[in-house]
Amino acid sequence: MAVERSMKKHTDNVMWFLEGLSSREIQSDLTRDQGESEVKLKFFEKHVQDIHRSMQILRDKQELADTQKELAATCAERIVIVVFAAK
Repeated sequence: MAVERSMKKHTDNVMWFLEGLSSREIQSDLTRDQGESEVKLKFFEKHVQDIHRSMQILRDKQELADTQKELAATCAERIVIVVFAAK
């Protein structure tokens, strides 16, 4: 009986130690994984911001090109009007 109680006590102590160790290890893994996820998220956010900036630049360039076309067409119309008025 004494041997069984002693073995149970030691087994319980070992199990308690292993559960604590496992718990700390899992917590450490979760903390590390969370840190890695945060780094990846910040990296992703930076790239999304870069894409938004690039898209805005492309929109601005397209708007500028459209405005230049309209201006060229308006100038061409005025030249034609001036030429015909001079005749």
